Amino acid sequence: MGIVSIFFINHAIVNYQTKKQLNRIIIFNEKLKYEKFSVTCQTTTWGQKTTEFNYRKADLYFLDDALLIAGYFKFFHYKFFRELLVITENKDLYKCIVEKNAIISLSKYNPNWFGDFVYLEFNKQYFTSTNVIIKLIGLTKTEKDLIKFK
Repeated sequence: MGIVSIFFINHAIVNYQTKKQLNRIIIFNEKLKYEKFSVTCQTTTWGQKTTEFNYRKADLYFLDDALLIAGYFKFFHYKFFRELLVITENKDLYKCIVEKNAIISLSKYNPNWFGDFVYLEFNKQYFTSTNVIIKLIGLTKTEKDLIKFK
């Protein structure tokens, strides 16, 4: 019983922090163009194994100069959010709003990878690096055109 409660407490804390950061960005930035909920994702990590990038669903928030990915897993009907990812080239603007390690720059980006997928690849620098690939599935052409990083 103790291990299960520690698991839920840990995920509840991460969930709370992610929602707080997401709300700060949307309120502060006011550049929200579009939201898409429950997007199917395929994630792959190698290097240092971390669980914060292992999710199958994500909520996407399209801004003028960034893409926000809020990955989550569901437990019954409740969403447990993982780390919020802010993909942008304008890092200075977002440093004061979110944690520094949540802001990333892509090493590879392909909006039409095998037609239906959006391919995102980046490196996270920890004690050792972690390479992450996220494939967003089922975005329309209009939604793909909204993805901007500058």
